Amino acid sequence: SYALVLQHGGKYFEAEQAYVEVLQGRLATCKPGDPQLFASMNNLGVLLRTMGKLEEAEKYLRKAVHSSLQASGLGAQHVDTLTCMNNLAALLQELGRPAEAEPIFKDTVTRRKQVLGLMHRDTLSSMNNLGSCLRARGKLEEAKGVHKETLRHRRALLGDRDFQTITSMNNLGVVFQELRDFENAEEMLRSAYEARAALLGWEHPSTVATLNNLLTVLHDAGKHDQADPVVIAAEVREKCAAEARDPF
Repeated sequence: SYALVLQHGGKYFEAEQAYVEVLQGRLATCKPGDPQLFASMNNLGVLLRTMGKLEEAEKYLRKAVHSSLQASGLGAQHVDTLTCMNNLAALLQELGRPAEAEPIFKDTVTRRKQVLGLMHRDTLSSMNNLGSCLRARGKLEEAKGVHKETLRHRRALLGDRDFQTITSMNNLGVVFQELRDFENAEEMLRSAYEARAALLGWEHPSTVATLNNLLTVLHDAGKHDQADPVVIAAEVREKCAAEARDPF
């Protein structure tokens, strides 16, 4: 649609107006339960979240979930409904309301396992989101279990060098850190840093964020003499160069 073209082009304010006009037109012409109403509400909610208009985004995403449950051909088990539920839960967590997000994430994980299967990117994405939500709620042991399971399945499905697998490594390392399991945290974050540097480059924000997490762990563990970012980066560069020379 024209609104989607504007959105992909970064013209968010023009896209918002276009989405609003489409939604108003559909509200005037479509019957309740029409899938087009769900699509318009969901698209507008996602755009508003991107624009930082989080409270407005919540309103439309909630309406979209409600509409999808009523829409013919959709319902609670439809992949589009589950995507919208995941979007709403992620927004609630972003708003600092993880207690509200947790049951929606758990419901989404359960339904995606039923509809898509465990070994599906979307299912594993919801599991990763649930783990982060549990961590935000201070449920660290439960978060550790979810992140460990997600990492295991992402490694099997995507391999060790996939962006999503590396994200799980970083997230699990941070949970280990908060549990004060510094040995496992250091091992996991070193692996995540090496993988992100190789995949994304040394200056990428995600690579830098993982390095900062690793430095925090080393300081917390009392290894202040090892918490030198220059030395760590040099060690990882040498390791990556050695692997490139002799990949086997």
